[in-house]
Amino acid sequence: MVVHRTLQTIESLKGRPRHERRAVALIFAASITLVLFIGWLFFFVRNIHNLALQSTSQTAGAGVVEIR
Repeated sequence: MVVHRTLQTIESLKGRPRHERRAVALIFAASITLVLFIGWLFFFVRNIHNLALQSTSQTAGAGVVEIR
């Protein structure tokens, strides 16, 4: 169903003027780029957050001296 609809959309684009096809391609490329950027940003921020937590936990225990 989805494949059939996609093929129909592609066929309808073939008959349109070049500037309309370019506009559709630009929107498609921009949306893919935006999704990839948001995914990268999510993993980047998560990695920074994990590194900050590791750094905090390591420095919190570094100043404690245990006397026996």
